[in-house]
Amino acid sequence: MGDGTGRENSWRYLRSRGPLLPLSSSSHVSGVRNACVEYLDHMIENESDVAAVVIEPVVGTNGVLIPPKEYLPRLKQICDKHGVLLIADEVMSGWGRTGSWFAVDHWDVTPDILTTAKGITTAYVPLGLCATTKKIADYFDDHYFSHGHTYEAHPLTLAPAIAAINEPQTPHLVERANEMGAYMGFQT
Repeated sequence: MGDGTGRENSWRYLRSRGPLLPLSSSSHVSGVRNACVEYLDHMIENESDVAAVVIEPVVGTNGVLIPPKEYLPRLKQICDKHGVLLIADEVMSGWGRTGSWFAVDHWDVTPDILTTAKGITTAYVPLGLCATTKKIADYFDDHYFSHGHTYEAHPLTLAPAIAAINEPQTPHLVERANEMGAYMGFQT
């Protein structure tokens, strides 16, 4: 008996994909681990009112959760197919912390919007950044978007940002982070 919501359809869809295995199971390699991205495709297609998917490419607060190599490219493909924006939250994973300037770079995925903070100034002063594709930026040439940030373009926040971007380039710290990640067994 249905509950009158999409919940019943969601569970029916998941059950149709095969048995659900616990995440701790070693037998859930690629197929089941990627079931989430296929489920997103199903939901976007059936909900028909999804504007964007927001992801944290490498989740840090719930443990270091690294998606399988097929996950982010497939997610980008699904978003493009449905005209849905892909937004990457790189607040915790950006600025070289994963051995690449941004975590999405490990999967050669370019999000439509990328948000970041903390690492842009090495967290010495508050600063956030929202970057978009040229296509999205061009939209606002004719559609004024009035908003502001508390610390928008303040010299005290921009100076550390420039230093924090330049400093890792000199001693190749991003590349070193990648080497150390491989040494410790982390692979994307």
